Amino acid sequence: MGPNDVSAALLNTAFIEKIEQGFVKEAAVSATSFVRDKLREEGFTRKIFTPMEISDDELDKDENTDKPKKVVEKEPDSTATYVSFRGMPPERYFTGPRFAVFFGKLVSEKFTKSIFELKTNDNDIRKILSDNSVRDIQEQEDRRWIERSDELVLANPAEQDFSLGGGLVKINLVESLKFLPKLRRPIGCMLMSDVTAKELLKWDAVDVGDAVASDQYYKGLVTGTVFGIKALFTIKNDLVPDNFIYFYSTEDFLGKFYVLQDATVYIKHEADMLEFFTYESIGIGVGNTKSIIRVEYA
Repeated sequence: MGPNDVSAALLNTAFIEKIEQGFVKEAAVSATSFVRDKLREEGFTRKIFTPMEISDDELDKDENTDKPKKVVEKEPDSTATYVSFRGMPPERYFTGPRFAVFFGKLVSEKFTKSIFELKTNDNDIRKILSDNSVRDIQEQEDRRWIERSDELVLANPAEQDFSLGGGLVKINLVESLKFLPKLRRPIGCMLMSDVTAKELLKWDAVDVGDAVASDQYYKGLVTGTVFGIKALFTIKNDLVPDNFIYFYSTEDFLGKFYVLQDATVYIKHEADMLEFFTYESIGIGVGNTKSIIRVEYA
């Protein structure tokens, strides 16, 4: 019998028995593994960057605070910044040949549940524990990344913030692909809402060819690239507004995503009540602030 053949009821029983017997740590480890698998699959920030785990001995000391940081080499003629999370020190800009990536802690909401109620669930309890907390963590990562992206493009609107009339037509998207190369940056990916992506379905055979137009008619938008550029689509149009596309350079021009503590589930057991939440410590540093373009298709 493989792991996929084990029933949810059996998994739930084993999970609850661990907690009731005092093996809360082992139960938390089991839930953490489940959460991390889901977290790696979701969230658009983790698709723009490749998260890299960093050990304690790779950290650098900060001269003004106790906050952990990692100093990264960069091109001497570019400006750097970082994405601030909760508990971060005051923002500083680095203009030398290095930039610092500071780390912050992201925490989901705390959830409580009676063990007796968990015993009536027919779904894997680990999934129940992870669904809300993973959604919270991803929301915080993506929200802070878009907030920083907006701040950087608005700091230099003449070169990084554009509006093109006529909607998301082929000629406008092609024009958008010129903005990063004009700043001597390659394009790594583009990010848009699912609603904006639906505009691409309006392109007919003249725009995309008979084969693609036929596939889109029967299957919808199934492509992972547009004009050879990786395309990321998100349902979070409260973060990525409709009719906007963010263009990001490749990671070696954009920055770093470090993971000091990957998503971890904390479980506390008192009497019949469980309290649990998820936390992580990550740091995102932008090595070149001109590696982000935002375009509105009005």
